[in-house]
Amino acid sequence: MRSGRSLRAILVAAVIVASSAPARADEPVVANQLYDMGGKFEMALSPVSMSIVDKYTRHFGFSLGFDYFFNDYLGIELDAGYNYINGDRKLLNEILRTAQTLDGIHKLPLTDLKHMTWFTNIGLVFSPLYGKLDFSSEFAVSMHLYFVAGAGVAQYQYTELEDDPGNPEFGSFKKVTKTYTGGLTGAAVQPTFHFGGGLRFHITQGWGIKLEIRDVFFYDKYEADWKPAGIDVQQKTIKDFVHIVFLRLGVCYTF
Repeated sequence: MRSGRSLRAILVAAVIVASSAPARADEPVVANQLYDMGGKFEMALSPVSMSIVDKYTRHFGFSLGFDYFFNDYLGIELDAGYNYINGDRKLLNEILRTAQTLDGIHKLPLTDLKHMTWFTNIGLVFSPLYGKLDFSSEFAVSMHLYFVAGAGVAQYQYTELEDDPGNPEFGSFKKVTKTYTGGLTGAAVQPTFHFGGGLRFHITQGWGIKLEIRDVFFYDKYEADWKPAGIDVQQKTIKDFVHIVFLRLGVCYTF
């Protein structure tokens, strides 16, 4: 009797296991992402780098970055670049001309007048999301969403008016570009901070495309000309953060 009961118990257990096997096969399977970043290096070249949402200045340049990823989510970045075109927009020229003619102001009491020549940054890269863009059943692009934040140094320039009786463009003055030496240090190189984010599109196991927006800013403090209503030109200390927002498009190689 005991052997018969044991046999029936074994058969019942086998039936239960056999009937439950297809159900397990139908359950979703969690797979690793196709393009992982942990323990890898990345080199990125952005030949297209331009400032956006600028009011008084403009920038066009390039940047080169070198990253190392501790895991799929966190990495460290070294980034440097040069703006081969940097200067004032036409609006700023008109403001300078008007301010000098009407009020005798040479140094405008505005902060967003500095344009960046070069920069070097170090920061952290945080990649919280990985996903795919399915254009069709045969073609899908894997991508990482990432954020960057850190600090560095940069050199800035600005323009002001100096006496030049023979120059008709600004009356009896000329426009002069100078290296900025204000801010926290008073030196020709300013400490900066940055933050931003972007998308890394994986084309192959090694190559990819990056699209990024990054804000680089520094603390500005300098002496400017200021003319209250009905009073002669006076000196005024201007304090604010100068922001330059860059849109960057580049290629990257992971190894």
